[in-house]
This record gives sequence, structure tokens and C-alpha cells, in this order.
Amino acid sequence: MSIDFFPNSDLFVTSSLSNEFDSGIRFWKLKATFEPQHIYDLVGGHSSAVNIVRFAPNGQYLASGSDDQMVIIWTLKMTPVEFGQREETVQWGHPRQLRGHVGDVVDLAWSNNSQNLVSCSLDGTSIIWSI
Repeated sequence: MSIDFFPNSDLFVTSSLSNEFDSGIRFWKLKATFEPQHIYDLVGGHSSAVNIVRFAPNGQYLASGSDDQMVIIWTLKMTPVEFGQREETVQWGHPRQLRGHVGDVVDLAWSNNSQNLVSCSLDGTSIIWSI
């Protein structure tokens, strides 16, 4: 349904239907051979199809919009390198559930400074959120 690349990276995210086993948000890495490699799925969050995913320009947030009429702001968390690991572990949490639409959320757009997010819905409204 939707795809977006993490800023300045070969990591990208896709959205799809969600169910009890899958949040509908899947992370991928683009290999040197241009083949996508599945990395992980986000757990929890939406209860219906995820229509749109968008990374904030600063890379600290991922916004997702769904048929459940909700926008979720996922926050980037880096886990420090442990002995034997080569790089930090990337994790995403979802501390903010934004409610205000009464129809499916179908599009999202971040401001250049990553401080505001605009969502639009099939209910005919757009909402500007201050992050």
C-alpha cells in the first residue's frame, strides 16, 4: 500500500494489511544486488490495514496511518552496541496514538523540520499535528 525510505539509507518500510500476527508495518534492507531483505515487522499498533507510512526528515520518527482512523508516531530508539555486535540495534516504539479522524487515514506529510505532521482522511478532513 505504501513505501518510504529511511533518510540517507538503504533501509525502507512498507505498509499492508494488519492482523493479530502482523502490525502491517514491515522493515526491509536493500542489498547490493538490489534485492530486498526482510529485516523485521513492528509489533502492536494498528488494528486495521495500514495505508501510509512516512519517515520524518530527521529520521527520528515514523508516522503510520490506518483504516482504524488513527495515526501512530513511532519513535526511533537505538540500543547500544554489546560485546560481539558490529552495530547498534534499531528499535521503534509507539508512544503516541493520534486520534481525531472519523474515517480511514490515507495520507501523511511531514514538515521539513520534522515538528509537524499533516494527516488526511476519507472523512474529508486534514489535521495538522504538532509533534
